[in-house]
Amino acid sequence: MKGAAMTTTSRLELPAIGLGTWLRERARSRATARTRQRERLVLVGNGMVGHRLCARLVELGALDRYEVVIYGDEATPAYDRVHLTDVLKGRNPHELLLSRAEWYAEHGIELRLAERVTAVFTGERRILTESGRTDRYDKLVLATGARARLPNIPVDGPGLLVAYRTLEDARSILERLEHGGPSERSIVVLGGGLLGIEAARAFQGLGCRVVVLEAASQILPRNLDPVGAEALLAMLRDAGLEVRVRARVERIERAPSGVRVVLEDAPPLEAGLVVAAIGTRAADDLARAAGLRCSMHGGVEVNARLCTSAPHVFAVGDCANDGRVPHGLVAPGYAMADVLAENLVGRRRRFEPEQAVTRLKLDITEVTILGNPHESTATELVYRAPGVYRRLLVRDRRILGAISIGAWAELAALQRLVGESRKVSERSLQRFTESGLLGTSDEKSRLAVLPDSAVVCQCMGVSCGRLRRAVAEGATTPDALGRVTLAGTLCGSCRPTLAALCGAPASAPAPGRALGLLGGAALLLAVATALVPRVPLAQRFAERGIDVLWIDPTAKQVTGFTLLGFVTLGMLLSVRKRVRRFRLGSYSFFRLLHGILGTAALVALFAHTGFRLGTNLDLVLMVVFLVATTTGALSALLAHRLAPGIGHGAVARIATVGRRLHDYAFWPLPVLIFIHVLKSYYF
Repeated sequence: MKGAAMTTTSRLELPAIGLGTWLRERARSRATARTRQRERLVLVGNGMVGHRLCARLVELGALDRYEVVIYGDEATPAYDRVHLTDVLKGRNPHELLLSRAEWYAEHGIELRLAERVTAVFTGERRILTESGRTDRYDKLVLATGARARLPNIPVDGPGLLVAYRTLEDARSILERLEHGGPSERSIVVLGGGLLGIEAARAFQGLGCRVVVLEAASQILPRNLDPVGAEALLAMLRDAGLEVRVRARVERIERAPSGVRVVLEDAPPLEAGLVVAAIGTRAADDLARAAGLRCSMHGGVEVNARLCTSAPHVFAVGDCANDGRVPHGLVAPGYAMADVLAENLVGRRRRFEPEQAVTRLKLDITEVTILGNPHESTATELVYRAPGVYRRLLVRDRRILGAISIGAWAELAALQRLVGESRKVSERSLQRFTESGLLGTSDEKSRLAVLPDSAVVCQCMGVSCGRLRRAVAEGATTPDALGRVTLAGTLCGSCRPTLAALCGAPASAPAPGRALGLLGGAALLLAVATALVPRVPLAQRFAERGIDVLWIDPTAKQVTGFTLLGFVTLGMLLSVRKRVRRFRLGSYSFFRLLHGILGTAALVALFAHTGFRLGTNLDLVLMVVFLVATTTGALSALLAHRLAPGIGHGAVARIATVGRRLHDYAFWPLPVLIFIHVLKSYYF
């Protein structure tokens, strides 16, 4: 009996704690079990490429599989390093953040900032941080990026030579300029490459006297040919920037006024600040100390799946070296992150570097380098004009590389020609030598020169600049752009433009011919209603024909309520366009239905009025209705002439104005119709 009593007690113990409590504890234990089953993914590096990897893992739903922990050297979450110089121009540094710290927390990603990883023990699968913390990993991703390269010259003391690579570097430079004396406003920039020239122009914009020192015989020696470099140098000097080439620095020493830069073959320069912008080197120290195989040229060696020489360790971005990727570009790093993210969720993708594209945007000009601009076996074609320099390297009618200084609307099309190694016609090449144009401009080329302020999605008011930033942050499809910016989520007519902006296949067809025909028919009916003389009424009953529609009370009610029904149904388009939850049917179908109903409403209007405009409030109702239908019909007719997305020229402007007037004219209609019905029945 005693044993039986004990058995009974144990059976009653489960419900004794309460069913709700038991269920909650059961759910909590299952969640804990799932957490324990997830692999621990440690990401060392919180730069642009590391953020891209996290964003792709989130998009792929990989956080159900991995517990992600990020270690970053800097105290700031990942930011847009490409536009770092904008901070020197006055931009708020917080605007450069790719995601705020809350984003990581919302997705369950543990972010540990200002905590440098000092050692990796691949055999034990653990890491050690500067603070003494150890952490285990199942998979380790190195995204440590690159560090500023400093010149190998004697420097008398700390603070005399400042690196320019990070957000903290930019803040420190601005603080010295703000609180320093007049001597601090004199700056020497070491390095006439992309970063050096960009930073020098930004310092010049702050009112500083700037001298750029480049040791090579030309500026941008890795990117431009001598003729192109000389053309850019002339533009910079015309803008008041002092640039010296073949300027070799012997040492940097302290001076009473600040810093003295001692040159080999020229008198020394004195300045308040010396900034090093001579390039970067792969931050592979951690990998080398861990025994990973590294390239003699810098970077952790990786294969096509981004695996390093150690198991369960991967590398992406500037710290990775597959032997093919040019150093210092963010696009290949993003491509690496995309490939690795998909491989981490079980897909088998290989990294294939795309064509290299290098850009330098200045306030006075812009520089673009495509492909290999130093191909020695190719034929050189050059076009020069005031403020413009263009150079193509062609072999077998294929463009292998290109250099452009100055705006060029065909750059997007040219980039595809280079990347796809497509042949161009002899006529195009001849046209280039004569006019600097290939004749390949298309929609993407026009978008390339569209200003950031241009509105692409009229429904949601999304600008081209906002979309470009979203693409830079990793939105690579129209759907992804829609999730980030809401563009294309209502009417969908801008989706082909979104596809062109992000390089994805277009998915929305152009407006059909039926819509154009309906617009034309509706426009004729609306104009006829406004201008054609009214149909006379028969004086005697025996002579009545069609005019019975406007005399017989029953016919008037039938035609009136038919017209009201067409107008009400036609306004369903407004619901489909403006209410995001209303997603029944495609927008193209609703737009065509709207055109049919609008045309039918004009026919019903004729049946109800016989081209009579009426007086007083009836006249106001007719005018408003005719304005709404006329502008709508005009917009539909012009939509047939325009490609989806952004139109061009006067036709596009007329269509935009027509759409807005159409929307504005429709809003008073319900009130005016209600007054008309009330007057007909009660007065």
